[in-house]
Amino acid sequence: MSTIRDRAAPRVTTPPATGNPRLDTWLRQVADALNALPNLSVFSYTTPESNVTASAPALGLNLASGHTQFWLKASGDSNIGWQSVSTE
Repeated sequence: MSTIRDRAAPRVTTPPATGNPRLDTWLRQVADALNALPNLSVFSYTTPESNVTASAPALGLNLASGHTQFWLKASGDSNIGWQSVSTE
């Protein structure tokens, strides 16, 4: 299974050294955590399928529906491969 780090440029680059080893470790951990977050697409369609292009893994949030609906980009790098995660 590939990770965000394997597939995309980092959102946050490695912080420069501060001279404080504990702070440097903490800053690297924060940067790693931010870079590990999945990509997020926000859309106003009934479904992201055929409408939103993303690379897996990614999350989608539908803002136009009468209820919040989350989607998971389970496979591929195109505009197909989205799966509904929850509907309320």
